[in-house]
Amino acid sequence: MSKDFKELKRDSIKTAVGLMALSAKTAPKSKGKDDIEIKYFQGSELEKAVKLMNSNKFVQDTTEKREFFMDSDVKVLKEAEGILAIGVKTKKAMMINCGKCGCKNCAEFIKAVTDGKDVNCAFKIMDLGFAACSAARTAAELNIDNRVMYDIGEAIRRLFMKDCDLVLGIALSVKGHNIFFDRYLKFFVDKARDEKTSVDELLKEYGINLN
Repeated sequence: MSKDFKELKRDSIKTAVGLMALSAKTAPKSKGKDDIEIKYFQGSELEKAVKLMNSNKFVQDTTEKREFFMDSDVKVLKEAEGILAIGVKTKKAMMINCGKCGCKNCAEFIKAVTDGKDVNCAFKIMDLGFAACSAARTAAELNIDNRVMYDIGEAIRRLFMKDCDLVLGIALSVKGHNIFFDRYLKFFVDKARDEKTSVDELLKEYGINLN
């Protein structure tokens, strides 16, 4: 029996995603309290998230105006194998009174959460960072090209992980070239070619001044 590269890649990605999820789950947690959620998205669900991310309403809700990095992410995500989404619930107080959430202490934080204010525990946000970095490290060690992205993570949160307050998405790719390398430059070059304009004009359109 033999397997071609397509079959080998499919099997390997499945194994790699599982190992990445384990890395995220076993990453350090503040006070050992685990509020991390992990899911993998591909196919139609990923397409739905990318479609939302590319919508004018999503742009207005997040970056307020269309930014080049979001447009380039939309383009590259259409080539990605999938997204490992890692989310966290940030409304629990660690009772450390660090004040980094913007509240004077954890008691004030708890009251703000009870009153419906959008405050987030800084330690929970750090937990998310530890988990995402651990998963991305595992992907890199397994020779899977990857990038941690906020925008696709937020789109996934709104659609599929609503119990989480913050989600990061790790985009994965296994090709003969790294689709994430120089993706911003490639985005401008390809867009200029498609629209029959110059890169300089596109930079002006996106409000980018290289001087």
